[in-house]
Amino acid sequence: MIKDRFASVLDSKDALMAAATMAKFKVRWLKDEKRRDTVKTMLISECRAWIPEEPLGRPAVQSPATSSHNDFFEFEEEFSCTAETEVMEYFKLPGSDWEVLSRFPRIKEIAKQYNTIKCTGRKAFQPGQYCSDPKEEQAVR
Repeated sequence: MIKDRFASVLDSKDALMAAATMAKFKVRWLKDEKRRDTVKTMLISECRAWIPEEPLGRPAVQSPATSSHNDFFEFEEEFSCTAETEVMEYFKLPGSDWEVLSRFPRIKEIAKQYNTIKCTGRKAFQPGQYCSDPKEEQAVR
């Protein structure tokens, strides 16, 4: 049975985060509500650990008619989105394409981290050196 054979893979943090951050899957594939909550909690903790290069928020809009006197009384409105809010809004939002992630910068970065191929090995560092012929591959080794 698939569940028995691949249980260690399907229960790994990497696999759960990869699936949860794919807008097509999110947590729809998990039937057990307890497991869904566990994955949501894991994603929230990943979002908390992620430190953005620039602060999350809306850019301040400057009106051209403001004077320096009035600037003293103006305050920048900062939109602060917590990790919990971002994750819950992400799971509530309908949509199953990659563009959904553009509204959630933390989750998008986590999705890139868990859903990209990590190259390892000698050939990863030798561009253009991939051998398609098994005899050539034996000769390269």
